[in-house]
Amino acid sequence: MKKSFYYFLVCFVLVSCSKKQSFTSIETEITKTLADKKGDLKNGKVVLQVTENNELMLLQSSDPNTPNQVDRIIILAFDKGINIPIKDQDLKTTSMFFFSDKRAIALHSEIENKVFLVGLNEQESQEKKDLLNSNLLIKDSYTETLLGYGISVLTGKWDLEKLTTNKFSSAFDKLDYSNQLMNIVPLTGGGGGTPNCTSGGAGASECSIEETIGGKCSVTCQAGYYACCDSRTVKCNCVKNPAN
Repeated sequence: MKKSFYYFLVCFVLVSCSKKQSFTSIETEITKTLADKKGDLKNGKVVLQVTENNELMLLQSSDPNTPNQVDRIIILAFDKGINIPIKDQDLKTTSMFFFSDKRAIALHSEIENKVFLVGLNEQESQEKKDLLNSNLLIKDSYTETLLGYGISVLTGKWDLEKLTTNKFSSAFDKLDYSNQLMNIVPLTGGGGGTPNCTSGGAGASECSIEETIGGKCSVTCQAGYYACCDSRTVKCNCVKNPAN
């Protein structure tokens, strides 16, 4: 009986160490492969959500002492009718490798060592995918490529439970409802009217803002859209050009 218990314990430890070593190995390979392309690296617990408005939200909590507080959010916007081939899920500990051009992010999750690429729907993103897959170790873990028309990055404080349980269809309405720094009432009708752009505006492919209260955000858009950053609600998103 004792021998069986010790055998089980040894096997459990070996498997756990193997998984940890494997995660560390892939992490190292991504860092090396993206050495000339990589900007910031952010780590933390990540929950993935898809909204009714066809937006992919990555909700990151970087402080283990406040697991219900989200401090970084990535929003990848897709055209209506485009299928997002991924479902709501907890990615657990995840590294976000931001490309220096701000047009794509490589994700490495501890869940089955999965590697994702999220970014703009353009040729450069295919080249980034090819770069990642040029490394055989990364290729074995590569899971999905998710490409939209706009990628927004926000930092602040949001309540995770409110973010994941509310019934709003828009990512930014969800953010307004869950914001712990600003008291913003979401407009259930979608707002309408001409966007208020403190930064960016027609002709801009990217913009960013930072507020003393409310956090900061930035957005990068593909051709056919312009970047709009509104300091009133600390909102950064892409707006379709009127001519398109």
